[in-house]
Parts: sequence; structure tokens; C-alpha cells
Amino acid sequence: MQIIFEQFKASFLTFLKNYIHWVLLILGLIALTLGFVAFPSYPNMQSFLKTIGSTVLASGVFATLLKTYQYLGIFRDALREVIEYDPKYLEHRPDIENIWRKVSKALYLKKFPDISNEIENIVLKDYFPNQNYYHSKFIQSIKIQFVGDDNEYVELIEESTSTLKATSPDLTINFKHNMVIGKPQGDSKTCFELVEYNINNVDYSGSNNPYKINNCSTLQVSSEIELHGKLEYNIKRKTRKVYALSQNATKGYRTSQFVDGLEIFVVHPPSLEVEFFSMGTTKSFRNLPGGDAEGNIIRKEYAGLIFPKQGYRLIFNRR
Repeated sequence: MQIIFEQFKASFLTFLKNYIHWVLLILGLIALTLGFVAFPSYPNMQSFLKTIGSTVLASGVFATLLKTYQYLGIFRDALREVIEYDPKYLEHRPDIENIWRKVSKALYLKKFPDISNEIENIVLKDYFPNQNYYHSKFIQSIKIQFVGDDNEYVELIEESTSTLKATSPDLTINFKHNMVIGKPQGDSKTCFELVEYNINNVDYSGSNNPYKINNCSTLQVSSEIELHGKLEYNIKRKTRKVYALSQNATKGYRTSQFVDGLEIFVVHPPSLEVEFFSMGTTKSFRNLPGGDAEGNIIRKEYAGLIFPKQGYRLIFNRR
């Protein structure tokens, strides 16, 4: 019996907590109605009922307003969470840059108060606005061999494959490739040759060759292809270069766009030492199986995101 009473008490208290405003409103209206229409022969009773009814009704109105404000607070908090943090809403806000700055500042202001603004500007202006596409599954293969008996010149056969992913098919991408190759005085061997260039099964290695070569004090090589109408572009390129080690003792790769995953495979002669260095990446490249114990084969992988202006560099030294 005691258990039943406790359960009833708990249920009754829960009911009052959730619906007390309605109970007070109803009781107040009943008391007021009785004060006006009942007990005509007892004016004191009518006055008492009117007073009680007004007081209880006022309490009910106050409780209703309080409950409504409570619900409004819950809805307001939930709405604020959706409005302030939902990406679908944020992307349409004209002040999204200021929101990003405030959030970023809250993360590192205490640690770096003197340079927090500079961090914001570099990340926001140098990275985000200029990135309309990125490379995925970037694979490079470089085969190096000496040209001639004096080992002064090397030949590099470079092959690369990647998938370029655009932010929109309506985006026009000016896909560029540039390099400058140093030449010694009186040089006649330094050269660049496009062997294969294919983008989404369109051949650019024949009459559509986009490369321009300016052979002066240095060999300046550049190309530009306009891409439009797709979300993804599968790119395959193969080139041949010959140059003097005295002028080009390194081979570097520094991306201008984000790269999601990079794999590199390098084969070189035993008489040429090749050292591999990462440039600016947040973590190290890992060695892949297949590397040569003598150091003639390098296989590396970067499993992660490479930011613009990051990459790697190869250093050449004749043994």
C-alpha cells in the first residue's frame, strides 16, 4: 500500500509540475464564475470567490508565461545551435569570414596572442579562397640515368597520374605546369620532351601539345590547359628531361593545391646518390616495400593531406 501511495504521489507531483499553469487557470476561472453567478444571497461569499478567483487566475497566467518563456528558451537555444553551426546555413552567411576568425581566435588566442591575427590572415587568405580544386591519389615515378661517359648530365623520365577534383563542374580551371632548368655556358644537351599527356582520354601529346619552351640562358618550360565541365579529371603525364648536375643538383616537387595522398617511386644508378627530404609537411613520408637496400630505389608514401607550398626535394650527389 505504501508503494502504491508513493507511486501515486510521484505521478501527481509530476502532473502538477507539468500542468500547474492549466490547473491554476481553470480553478481561477471556476472561482470567478462562481463569484459572479452563484450565491446571490451571500455577497460576502461572492466577494471572497472573486478575490480568490482573481488571485488564482493571475497565478495561472504568470505560470503560463513562465512556462512559455522556458520553452522559448529551449527552442531559442536549439535554433541558435542550428543557425550558428549548421554548415548549410553558414555557407550563405555574408559574415562567415568574421565567424571563422572568432572561432579560430577562441582556439589559439591564449597561446599565441601576438601572432593570432597573422595566423588567421595566412590560413584564410593564402589557402582557402584560392583553392578551387585538389589532387587525389597523386603517384609519381622518376627513372634517372647518366647521359654520356663523364656523368655530367642525367636523364629523368618522369611519369605521374592523379585525379583532379573540382569544387564545381561549372568551374573553369587553368591547369598549369611550369619549370625552369639551369644550363651551363655553351650547353647543347639540356632539353625537355613531352612523351605523353592525357586528361580524361583526351591526348595532349601530339598536335595539341600545350608546352612552350623558351631556350635561353635557362630552359623555361610552361603549359596551360583550360578544364571545364567536369567534377573530376584523370590526368596522366610522362616527360623526358636532360640536364647538367652542375646546374641542377636537386629535383623538387612543391604543390600549389591541396594533394590528398602522394606516392613517389625513384630509380637511380648506383653511382648517383639521391637523398629524399620532405618540405613543410606536417608529418614524415613513410617508406614503402620495394626500396633497395643499396639505396638505388626509393619508394615513399604520404598518407594524408599535403598543403599548398609543401612537398618534397631530391638531392643528387655523384659517388
